[in-house]
Amino acid sequence: MALQEKVRIHSENGLHARPITKVVTAATQLTSTIHIMYKEEKVSAKSMIGMMKLGVCKHEEVIVEAEGKHEKQDLETIIDILKHAE
Repeated sequence: MALQEKVRIHSENGLHARPITKVVTAATQLTSTIHIMYKEEKVSAKSMIGMMKLGVCKHEEVIVEAEGKHEKQDLETIIDILKHAE
């Protein structure tokens, strides 16, 4: 069963290219399957284009979902990147 956690985006520009690149880079190195959910959309955290299409603005929440052998650690890794995105 997948783990999920909400995270609020604090970056002035929302979820833009720089933090998305960091998420995609991390997600490709993790063993879990990672998804980002926003409104009615669910995209792979390994998809730069998919994440850009979400259009997440400042102060909005996304749900990060991880499923796999190391899902707890992998979820924490992605959440940390999103919480500290600039």
